[in-house]
Amino acid sequence: MNDGLNDDLNDQLNGSLADNLKAELEKNLRHECDSVNSNTAAAEPEVTNDRTSTTTTTLTLDATTEPAIGSTTNAVSATANAGSHASHTASHARPISARRRLVKLWGQRCLPYLLTLPAFLLVMGFIVYPIGNTFLRSFRDGKTQRFTWDNYRYFFIDPLQRDNFAFTLRIVVATVALAMVLGYGLALYLHFSPSWVSRWLRSLTVVPRFVPGLVATYSLIMVIRDAGVLNRLSRLWGGNFKPGLMYHESGIILMNLWYNIPFVTLIMLASLSALKPASIEAATDIGAGKLLILAKVVLPNTFKEILIATTFIFMGNVGSFTTPFLIGGNHPKMLGIALFDQFNNYVNYERTAALSVIMFLICSLSASFYIVNNLRQRQ
Repeated sequence: MNDGLNDDLNDQLNGSLADNLKAELEKNLRHECDSVNSNTAAAEPEVTNDRTSTTTTTLTLDATTEPAIGSTTNAVSATANAGSHASHTASHARPISARRRLVKLWGQRCLPYLLTLPAFLLVMGFIVYPIGNTFLRSFRDGKTQRFTWDNYRYFFIDPLQRDNFAFTLRIVVATVALAMVLGYGLALYLHFSPSWVSRWLRSLTVVPRFVPGLVATYSLIMVIRDAGVLNRLSRLWGGNFKPGLMYHESGIILMNLWYNIPFVTLIMLASLSALKPASIEAATDIGAGKLLILAKVVLPNTFKEILIATTFIFMGNVGSFTTPFLIGGNHPKMLGIALFDQFNNYVNYERTAALSVIMFLICSLSASFYIVNNLRQRQ
């Protein structure tokens, strides 16, 4: 029974609490609705007043700013025109900037070619064109200007010209052989000898490089001619020594050695300076003699420079002019003098061109050995 009473009391309490909460919620909702309605009602007169004031202000502005509307419109139209002009200018500026970039890029690519153009023109004008013109002219007849082999045939059939070829080759081969042997031997002495004489001779090897060829030739003539210095010295002891070197091939060879021995010595000294002393010491330790060291160590390491010196001496003496012109005789002549005669004395330009091509081929033959050797070493 007590349990039943408790349940009834609980039900009543729960019901009363629910009613109170419901009433409180309804009250709060009514209060919020009333506040919203009051705010809306208060805002409507302000809006009406704002509209009225806006209308009044608009009428007032229409009456007072009507004269300024035209100027404002003009300003706006001017601004619009300026904008359109700026856009038009910008549209033109884009192609101009692109054009400038193209010009700059073209200049960067062409600048190396423009810098080398003067040298290229000089080579083409003073080397390529004369060589090509000479080659073509060597096959022309001097009178008819037709193609012919007679210009080349002349130098291989005429006995005087064959003597000139033999005389030139004989002097050139002798000069190359003597210059290489003497120059190489001098370079070995200067490199391996620590004496003061070697140092003194080393400084003298560069002197011929600074003496003009014409001056050196005349100086040698004053010494070796029959009435020169050697002849006068012999007369002091009652003799009458005449070297007999003037107007002879031996005098030409002697003068050529004045130029070429120092040239070979300088090249060989540069090559020997790259030779490692340890290689020579190792060969000495195993009992190798000087000749064996020279053949097995020194010569193989300087073979390239020997070939270079031989090529340059050969090419330089095939067409030499000053020495054979001042010391050589009337017959036979070296090819440089024969070329001068054909051009200046006989005025035969076609034969001059043919002889020039022949001399070029002879020099190219000697240069081919150097080129072939370099290609083999690279492979």
